[in-house]
Amino acid sequence: MPRFFLSRLQGNCLLAVILLLLAAPGWADPPAYRLRDQQMQYYGPRHERQAEPETETINISWFGPDDPHHPEGGDLWPAACMAVEEANASGGYQGRKFQLRPVWSDSPWGEGARRLAEQVYRDGVVAVVGGIDGASTHVAEQIAAKARLPVISPVATDKSINLAGVPWIFSCLPGDHLIAPALADSLANQKEPRRTVLLSSTEHDAHLFSVEVQAALRDRKIGLAQHYEFDPKNPDISRLCRQAIDAGATEVIVSADAKTSAEIVRAFRQTEFAGVIYLGPAGARRQFVELAGLAAEGVLVPMPSVSCPEKHAEFNARFQARCGHRPDYAAAQTYDALAMLVTAIRDAGPNRALIADSLRDLSPYEGVAGPIRWDPVGANTRKVALGVYRKGEIVEM
Repeated sequence: MPRFFLSRLQGNCLLAVILLLLAAPGWADPPAYRLRDQQMQYYGPRHERQAEPETETINISWFGPDDPHHPEGGDLWPAACMAVEEANASGGYQGRKFQLRPVWSDSPWGEGARRLAEQVYRDGVVAVVGGIDGASTHVAEQIAAKARLPVISPVATDKSINLAGVPWIFSCLPGDHLIAPALADSLANQKEPRRTVLLSSTEHDAHLFSVEVQAALRDRKIGLAQHYEFDPKNPDISRLCRQAIDAGATEVIVSADAKTSAEIVRAFRQTEFAGVIYLGPAGARRQFVELAGLAAEGVLVPMPSVSCPEKHAEFNARFQARCGHRPDYAAAQTYDALAMLVTAIRDAGPNRALIADSLRDLSPYEGVAGPIRWDPVGANTRKVALGVYRKGEIVEM
C-alpha cells in the first residue's frame, strides 16, 4: 500500500478519535470549568511534628508592602495588622502571639519570589496572606505548590489562581467571572440602541477582567462597537477618548488600574461624551475616587464586597481612627482574610495541612466585607452587585 495512502488513513483515524472524544459527555466544556467543580485533595503528612514549627510566635507571612503609603497595597497592611493585634489582645494562640512577617518587592516575580521562598522555608511561617493583585498571588501560589502551606488571597480577582490544581489556595474576593456579569446585566437591561466601547489595559489583572467582560457580553448577545487595548506604561489617554467618541460610543467600559481609570474618567469628562462609564474592580478602590474627584460622579462600578452594616461600621470607625481615612473593599477584605486565618489556626494548631482543612471548614464565614463561601477550588462565590458613585460614595443600584 502506498506510503502516502497510509499517512492519509492514519490521519483520518486520528481525526475521528478526536471528534469522538470531543463529542463524549464532559469533553464539551473547557477543562478549567470542570476543575472548578472538583475539590482538590491533599493526602500528604498532616500530624508530624516537623509540620509544626517550634517558634516563640505563630508566624504568618505577609506577601505585600508594609508601607502604608504604597499606592496599591498601602491600606492592606494596616488592615492586616488590625486583625493580628486584636487576635493577640484576646490571647493569641495558647499564649503565643501571632506575628505578621512582611516580605515584598515591586518585582514580585524576581526578588519578591526569592524572598518569599526563603521566608517560607527558613522562618517557620504557617501560612501566606497575599499578594496585592493577581500577578503577585500567582507567585505565592507557585511557592505553596512546593512548600505545601495555605495561601489566602485577600484581593485578587483572577479566577485562574484557583484553577491550577493546588489545594492550598483560597481567594476571598469573587473572581472576575462573577464580577463581569454585573456590568453585562446592566447593559442588557437597557432598551435604547447602544454602542459599547471597551478600553482595556494589557496589564495582567485588567486584561483578564476584559476577557471576562467580553465573555459576559457574548452570553447576553451584546456586541462591542470597538475594543481598544493600550500599554499601561504609556497610555495615550486623549487618543483613547477620541477613538471611543469617534466610534459613536454610548457606553464605555474601562478595564485598568485605579490610577489609569481615574485619568481616563477625568479625560472623558473634559470632552463632549455624555454616555455612561463602567469600570472594573479597581474603580472601587480608594485611590480611584481620590484621583478622580468630582469626575467620579455617576461612574458605575462593581461592588466586590457586600458589607454587614453593623460589622462594617465598627471596622470603618477603627480603621479611620488609625489611618485617617475610610477603608475600601480591599482593606476590609484583607482584615477578613487575617481574622479568618487566625480562627483556623486556633482551631487546627500551627500545622499547615490542618490549617488548610480548617479554612475550608469555616465556610460560610461572615466578615466585615461580606460572606465567604468557598466553591470546591477555594474561591469565594459571593454575588456581586453594581454600584454608582454619588458624592464620592458608592451606592448600590
